[in-house]
Amino acid sequence: YVSCGLDEVRVPLMAIVDYLGFRLTAMSLLPVGRDTLVYGTMDAGKTIRNDNQRVGKLMKKTAEIMNLRPHICGHTTLYSAADVEGHIGRDGRMYLLDFSRAFPPTTPDKRFHMGHLYQLFRPEFVCRYPVPLCPDAFSGFTKDDPKRREFNEHIVQATKDLKGRVLSQLVAYLGNEVEKGPLENFSVSRAFHKFGVNLRFIGLALQRPTITRTVYILLFNEAISRVLKNELN
Repeated sequence: YVSCGLDEVRVPLMAIVDYLGFRLTAMSLLPVGRDTLVYGTMDAGKTIRNDNQRVGKLMKKTAEIMNLRPHICGHTTLYSAADVEGHIGRDGRMYLLDFSRAFPPTTPDKRFHMGHLYQLFRPEFVCRYPVPLCPDAFSGFTKDDPKRREFNEHIVQATKDLKGRVLSQLVAYLGNEVEKGPLENFSVSRAFHKFGVNLRFIGLALQRPTITRTVYILLFNEAISRVLKNELN
């Protein structure tokens, strides 16, 4: 939301702190509370709001920039995931909170419980995709929207495009980079993110029939190092 470049849309200052093997997110306190909520939900959908004209217009603008599909939650039209909170703070400024589901989910994988809540598309992919995607697809928030199936189908097609066409382009790009010479300062994660591909799909990249041996070794080493990091932590 910061990258939307809208001066009126404010978010809390945040910093990621790595300490003794633990990663913490430190966040500034804002002049907001339950009484300042004017957009979204704080209670898992029991109450969904979009009753401030200024905030509604700004959220619509952010959706256009981020390529997100407006949708109906309960009896309210939203332009973001339902649990993105919009507040008019006690200082009169607009604040946004809770960005864990800012972008749409990939097609849910049945092996992962409630995967639609955390297995999401990257912003680079969503912004370039030709069709706006619904951030509340495959969730209960859209149960009252008559276009719910359409939202879900768009997600399915987008996931296929990501795992097929985009992943093939990424593997080809990696092959070209390898041919240029030494990779001392090359970042696999930056390359994946440049194409809007989540690193959790590194295994699928390894299975591409066009992958070269050098690229395979590069990605395999990256995968091993990430697994070891998780095990050691």
